Amino acid sequence: MKSHPLHVFATLTAALATLSLAACSHGLDKAPRPDRQTDPAADLQTAPRPVLKAMPQPDSGSNSGPTESPSPSTGPSLVRTPVEEAMFGQLLPGANVSFVYGGVGLGVPTAQVARLDAGVSFGRHIHTGDYHAVVIEGNFQHWEDGEPDQGPVMMAGSTFFQAGGVPHYDACLGPETCVVYVYFPVSADFEFVPAE
Repeated sequence: MKSHPLHVFATLTAALATLSLAACSHGLDKAPRPDRQTDPAADLQTAPRPVLKAMPQPDSGSNSGPTESPSPSTGPSLVRTPVEEAMFGQLLPGANVSFVYGGVGLGVPTAQVARLDAGVSFGRHIHTGDYHAVVIEGNFQHWEDGEPDQGPVMMAGSTFFQAGGVPHYDACLGPETCVVYVYFPVSADFEFVPAE
């Protein structure tokens, strides 16, 4: 029996958000890199708990931006947003996002679900911090300068890590919309940069 795509999307998004919140609340804000040795136990003892932010809920009648959200330790034990109730707003032409928490340019950890129109591509750009992404739906490409053929085509279930400060490109090849879950452990921002 085949699962409905919206059910798969909602289930995967909820699971990834839970993992992101757990990692964020435990100070695991950097991806392990082969060139960096880390002591997770030390990180757990010294990391401050971040203040989480989220988009207003659909019944608030407002899409004016991020608002305070209860912290995991004092808020409700369960918060869920069915995909049909998620509030998507345009970030760039051809790219709409729904924030699980955080927001672009706020300097806080951010998790978002991005919907990219079929055929849209984003030129050379950077983000200050590292991020992790999971392709939920569509045929997506993500590549850095010097990669032949714009890297492999990534379909549902594909993942990638992008280090901060490194120029890269994105494209949704179509024919369907691309849906990508993106987690910024420190903060979310972007800047288009000219070719060298």
